[in-house]
Amino acid sequence: MSILPFTLYTDAGWVSGLVTEAGLAALSLPMPTREEAIRDAAMASFRSSRIEPATAASADRKAFTVEGDSSDLSRLRLLAEQVKEWVSRYLKKSESGEPACCPVSSPDFPLDLNGMTSFRKAVLLAMANIPYGMVSSYSGLAKAAGYPGCARAVGGVCAANPIPLVIPCHRVILSDGRIGNFGGGKEMKKWLLEREGVALERRADDWIVRALRFWTFR
Repeated sequence: MSILPFTLYTDAGWVSGLVTEAGLAALSLPMPTREEAIRDAAMASFRSSRIEPATAASADRKAFTVEGDSSDLSRLRLLAEQVKEWVSRYLKKSESGEPACCPVSSPDFPLDLNGMTSFRKAVLLAMANIPYGMVSSYSGLAKAAGYPGCARAVGGVCAANPIPLVIPCHRVILSDGRIGNFGGGKEMKKWLLEREGVALERRADDWIVRALRFWTFR
């Protein structure tokens, strides 16, 4: 298996990730430093249970090739560039310096979900269909994935999502409209939702979605 780590600097901070022959396998959230992004991507790879964190966090960030040749590496580099371009567009700020609240199309590059349980893969694939600027409840996502009544387990899949932003776990909220917890922290979840145009208001110890309207899965 060939693995190519990558890093990039965006308007929101540093992002790091890993691509394999099958697709994007891990991605960090935007971080203040390159080192923090690499560590976050390493933890994401650990959550995928398929790539060792030591490999993901290698200091020299070179390609790790167990089997393959130069053509494999060329394909990985092309895929990494596609991912970096999408992430840069998604996190781009407007000329005023504010988040650019304009829809970004869903990524058209492949995702590496190999080795995951059928339940986890079904939840992540359903989650990937929640469009920019929309939200789903955990129970709605469970039903869309084919596992009605498994909202709590779906929450666990969201918490262990190895490809945030691309698989938008930040768009999954509680059924009463509260945004709930997030691996990158509640403020990060709030920031991601608001930059997509989701209106929020403070309510007790949480943020709640105003004019709540859940995405209807097809």
